[in-house]
Amino acid sequence: MPDRTLTVFRTARVADRAELAGWQIRSVVLGEQIALPEASGMLEQKILDCDSLLVTSPRAAAWIANQALPKFVRKPVFVAGESTAKPLEESHWDVRVPNGTGGEAATRLLAEQGFLRPLFLCATETAGTVESTGSELGLDLRSLAIYHTLRRADWDAHELPELDQTEFVAFMAPSAVRFLLELAPGYFESLRTKCPAVVASESIHRTLRQALWSDIRLASGPSLSQLVQSFGGL
Repeated sequence: MPDRTLTVFRTARVADRAELAGWQIRSVVLGEQIALPEASGMLEQKILDCDSLLVTSPRAAAWIANQALPKFVRKPVFVAGESTAKPLEESHWDVRVPNGTGGEAATRLLAEQGFLRPLFLCATETAGTVESTGSELGLDLRSLAIYHTLRRADWDAHELPELDQTEFVAFMAPSAVRFLLELAPGYFESLRTKCPAVVASESIHRTLRQALWSDIRLASGPSLSQLVQSFGGL
């Protein structure tokens, strides 16, 4: 039986994620992250109020590694994979990498090691994996937005897969819906009538409904395994 195909529309590049048997997953990145200068001034106090850090993208890891923080402020930092760990390890942080990849694996490892009050370094719009897992585990999760997401200026339509190469689609943020509609309206219209779409939050669901998408599924969470369960499982 051939693999099913899922195109995931994102607004930022993410750390490495585990593959799913039976699925071909392709990500299309429509946005770019612009650093929020005010975040630097808030970082030290935010860290002091928490017992650990969560970082799920290499860019966020590089950002925090470049901050001039006294050593006593540094807390253990849980990351989404080896590519996220590298800049923090090079800056001599206490970096903890889960066996799996992604925000869910990092959050679960943090809870297993007895941390309760993590600070999540994130963008203004996230897929929600860390938030939903933290809520499930009863963590007192705090967030600090260090990036704002804008539509990519260097985006190229050749990054879109051919329509016959996509059976299902997922949108990871409301801005992913808006950016695709703005950048490739004809392509969006073809997908809208052809492909079931899955989302993991009411805000993305609402944005797709406003765009008159034909078939929208609401997943139980934003991990890839939870998304594909809406289309019949793994």
